[in-house]
Amino acid sequence: MKINFREIIKCKQLTVLSLFFVTLIIVVFCVLIIHKTNLYEYKIIQGESSVIKYKGEESIVIIPSYFRNKPVTTIAERAFKSNINVTEVIFPSGLTYTGAYSFHGCPKLIKLVFNDTIKTIGKYAFGSCLALEEIDLPKSLTYIDDGAFYNCISLSKIKIPETVTDIGLAAFIGCIRLREINIPNQITTINRSTFAQCYNLELVQIPDSVTKIDANAFFQCYSLTELYIPPSVVTIDEKAFNNCWNLTIIAEKGSEAEKHAIENGIKVIKRGE
Repeated sequence: MKINFREIIKCKQLTVLSLFFVTLIIVVFCVLIIHKTNLYEYKIIQGESSVIKYKGEESIVIIPSYFRNKPVTTIAERAFKSNINVTEVIFPSGLTYTGAYSFHGCPKLIKLVFNDTIKTIGKYAFGSCLALEEIDLPKSLTYIDDGAFYNCISLSKIKIPETVTDIGLAAFIGCIRLREINIPNQITTINRSTFAQCYNLELVQIPDSVTKIDANAFFQCYSLTELYIPPSVVTIDEKAFNNCWNLTIIAEKGSEAEKHAIENGIKVIKRGE
């Protein structure tokens, strides 16, 4: 009796291939399955939990630290979007990410309590939270994405930790009651429209780490009367301070800031004369 080794090898290859596809289907199923409780829908992915949707009506929400003994590390996109009841959110220890639009348009949300594990606030995560007044961001935070706090019209006070390395486009646009902002000393670019239409913004501290101020970064900041721009800033878009009618730029003699002020008809106080 002859043994057909080619057939045996072919059979083994088919078996391995079949096992691969079965494993793949199981993995995909585990990722896609949505678990439910009375208050939450959530997923478990690679040993971590993600809040998909909040279904409760409580005003004070304490997000659990675990689902099925798996740590909650993310709030998914739109999980709390447009919730009309929530006034306060207490985030769990271990949370690292709030997804895009995760709390967008929550009209009664006043207070956020973060733990020292959050690293990223996603796009428009807290946009149009009209009642949000003060925010204490933790030192674990490194990234504030585009529009994260746009149109938070009641926001009057926020402290951005020095750990933040990037603030996205239009992150604080329309925060009309914001009076003071600190820019962390790891930021290199003040992005487009970051502080646009912050009508009551009076005090801004630009660190020496900043090298570029982009278009409309301070558009319509009517209350901004004086701004020191360090010589580290070598690129300023011609529209960076559009409609800042009361602005006087304080600049080092011969700096890009001095040149920008002169070319764009902005009052300038020159240091070093």
